Amino acid sequence: MFSKRPYTQAKLCLVLGIATFVLVLIFAGALFKRHNTLQLDGYQQMLQTLETTFIQQRILQSERQQDVILEGIDKEAIKRGEPAINERWAIAYQIRLEKDSFVFFYNHITKAVETYPKWVQPATYQPTNRPWYKILEHDDVEQMWFGPYEEFISGQSVVTLARKVCDDNGNLLGLILVDMSLTSTQAALERTLGSLEGSLFIRNSETGQIINIVNPELFEEGSAQLKPEPSMLKKLTHGTTLIQPVGSVDWEVGLYVPPSVFQYTLVHELFSLLGPLFVISIISILGVYSLLKVFKQEQLILQERLTNIGNSPRLDDTGSQWFIKKSLKQLQSVEESYLTHREAVRLDPLTGLQNRRAFDEDLPKVAETEKSYALVLVDIDHFKQINDGFGHQHGDRVIVRVAQALKDIFGSDRAYRLGGDEFAGLVVLEGANLENLLDHLLKRVKPMRWGNDNSLVTLSIGAAMATGHCENLFATADSALYQSKLAGRNRWSFAKCIPTKPVSANPFERIKGSDPVSIIELAPSSDNLDKAS
Repeated sequence: MFSKRPYTQAKLCLVLGIATFVLVLIFAGALFKRHNTLQLDGYQQMLQTLETTFIQQRILQSERQQDVILEGIDKEAIKRGEPAINERWAIAYQIRLEKDSFVFFYNHITKAVETYPKWVQPATYQPTNRPWYKILEHDDVEQMWFGPYEEFISGQSVVTLARKVCDDNGNLLGLILVDMSLTSTQAALERTLGSLEGSLFIRNSETGQIINIVNPELFEEGSAQLKPEPSMLKKLTHGTTLIQPVGSVDWEVGLYVPPSVFQYTLVHELFSLLGPLFVISIISILGVYSLLKVFKQEQLILQERLTNIGNSPRLDDTGSQWFIKKSLKQLQSVEESYLTHREAVRLDPLTGLQNRRAFDEDLPKVAETEKSYALVLVDIDHFKQINDGFGHQHGDRVIVRVAQALKDIFGSDRAYRLGGDEFAGLVVLEGANLENLLDHLLKRVKPMRWGNDNSLVTLSIGAAMATGHCENLFATADSALYQSKLAGRNRWSFAKCIPTKPVSANPFERIKGSDPVSIIELAPSSDNLDKAS
């Protein structure tokens, strides 16, 4: 008696092959949609973070500078032809310390431009030709942003916040002008975009003028005008643009994601489902095998009829069961989830220095890669008195200026703010003179003047030198810092970190004449030296 199983297997394999193919397409589409949703949500969060933590802060700094200047302007003096610049300009300038930056006052009466820091206006400089002069064409506008354009003094690309200054009768006296350099903004956009494929930009939401842009070659103006949520097909052919409005001005920060990103995602999802396609192939082969068995069985039937043989051979289908079982075990559900995590911010928001987290990550790397290095700890002397006497805002300005000095001397990637008025620096000693660096830091900060009373700010510094990993490195540097404070502050001390030997309780100190700088060497105790000899 012949088996009907091969016929049933052939039909079943055909149905299973078609059903599996359809399920693969549905599953791939679902994964593609989920992946893109998570991806775009992450990009939108990135734009919100950039707008909130950087762009808005820079706009507020510019407005704060103008507020401070406007509060101190003597309008009657300006009407008498006297300069508008006074001591408040120095305070306003400290709000945002940018290299080669200026704040301006255009005197509408004398047609001259006053600057802080002072700049001699050349004869070729015509205020009426500058973009910000157009604010005078708008009678109903008190404050307006202009740019980007090339700044006359430095040649850098800037945007300018212009504000009108009028007397009590509404007569125009002049304009307060604050420039925002776009160089640092461009660097921030590049850091934010990182290795992502796309074009990150800031533009005027009303005029569409680009203010800053990264990867302009990827930016397509036509695609940038698409709705924020185009269809999947539109994303695959044109890409998409995400927009985050900047709250206080007519700007928006946007990210254009090119179609290649979505195309790559779709191809990736399809290839991730090659397992089911492989199952389709196995099922198809099994169907062909079953059809061949049917054909062979029909041949046997024909042979039996021709020879009047009444016995039919039994076909063993154990092998087919084995292949189907094995193939089904190989089928797996592939699902990929895209989780977007904002890189831990390594920068201190007040000073722009590396923060404590960055310090904890970098110190072991320096210990592993550098043969000889030093940890430098820096405290601002009597910082609590500065805060109590002049206010926390003045204290913040002190911290910012000291931080800039550390950044210039140690480098932006090796200067850290640990918290409050506590700073740190990592110095590779090969090719570097530690004493000269510490001397330079003290001499850099001490001559600075702070506020109207020309008060002084000094530093206490402690350094620890080490070779390789040293468990008590921080404690050694802290001990040296403590010695600097005991010796009268406004000086530095350094100690050698020797993890394999005990540290002397009374290290000796060498003072360079009357120079307020001391060197402390933490040496082994005399008992251990006797044992070692």
